[in-house]
Amino acid sequence: RKHLSGVIKHDDVVALVCGSRTLISNGVVEEIKSRLSCDTLDIIPLPSCEPTITTVNALTTRLKSCNYSKVIGLGGGSTLDSVKASSIVASQPNSSDVLDYLEGIGRGFELIPAGPKTILLPTTAGTGSEATKNAVIFSPQHQVKKSIRSSLLLPSLAIIDPELHASCNANITTQSGMDAITQCFESFISIRATEYTRTLAIEGFRLGIDNIDRAVQSPKDMDARTALAHSAFNSGVSLANSGLGVAHGLSAAFGAAANLTHGASCAILLPFAATLNQEYCRDSYCRLATAIGLRTAD
Repeated sequence: RKHLSGVIKHDDVVALVCGSRTLISNGVVEEIKSRLSCDTLDIIPLPSCEPTITTVNALTTRLKSCNYSKVIGLGGGSTLDSVKASSIVASQPNSSDVLDYLEGIGRGFELIPAGPKTILLPTTAGTGSEATKNAVIFSPQHQVKKSIRSSLLLPSLAIIDPELHASCNANITTQSGMDAITQCFESFISIRATEYTRTLAIEGFRLGIDNIDRAVQSPKDMDARTALAHSAFNSGVSLANSGLGVAHGLSAAFGAAANLTHGASCAILLPFAATLNQEYCRDSYCRLATAIGLRTAD
């Protein structure tokens, strides 16, 4: 977290968007605030839910109310997606309604110009949102989750500090970890995968499988937390460059229809996706199996 002080300047006007009440109550937000010496620093708490059109538009309105030079996102994937979407939409001349920019259900508006510089600090190890160029948002009106997507959504800086993950309970750790594992699995077998993305994905898959139980059972185990954070980041880079598969293709609809978190949907759908693709991905399955110490692709 000390790296923040090196990128925040004295004349910056900064919004610190936090999606975790725990990080406020346990003093982490206050510690970050104490490290920064800038003209203005506003703390903006977010509700603890997956991003919706309503919550993203509310944050957009808040960000538009002040000419912030930098926006810091501190939280899980939902918080980071909200910050990525709101900070860019707040700068658009055509519309400040995120619905207008959502794939499939929006008005097809293009995201130009860029927004303020964003700095993302993930507090969970799952989505890899700090390394992707999209944000997923739920539309209750349409009962679907859709992405806002642009290279402008990539953050200016991502700071991955596993100590921020230590307060995650077993449920969040499990579901976030399964999201990262599923993303690594699916990006590895994707028809768009390259040897570069496969190298990242298979290492992320191994780190996730080998450490998720340890992180759940020993939340303060920094080696396990670091491994899961590494897994999540690898999954984000991999999916951004090679895409995903049927588990993620269905998880958005599944989560919306069944009121499940994204991580829970991924955990339920991964065995189905693995079985469905098995006869087409034999060589890839052998490599994945070997990486986690299994003898056969089955």
